[in-house]
Amino acid sequence: MKFSQKIKLKKFWNAVFRVAIPFFLFLVIISILFNSFTAIIAGDFATVSKINFDDNNWIPFFSIKIVASFLYGLYTANKNFK
Repeated sequence: MKFSQKIKLKKFWNAVFRVAIPFFLFLVIISILFNSFTAIIAGDFATVSKINFDDNNWIPFFSIKIVASFLYGLYTANKNFK
């Protein structure tokens, strides 16, 4: 089945979001750990917030992960959808 036919099916989009949502959560957790590991271990969540989310830092933080998760979900669903 061609990709253009797959995107018309509701089951395809369910498969995309079933992959994209957990992958998004995984990316967010890994990014926060990578950016703020010492602050998390110290329990300084104000610093974690400041590094990742304050001063409109949340826009690129989440937008990149949303796009990457969606593209990964599309790729995986397309590859595995029959």
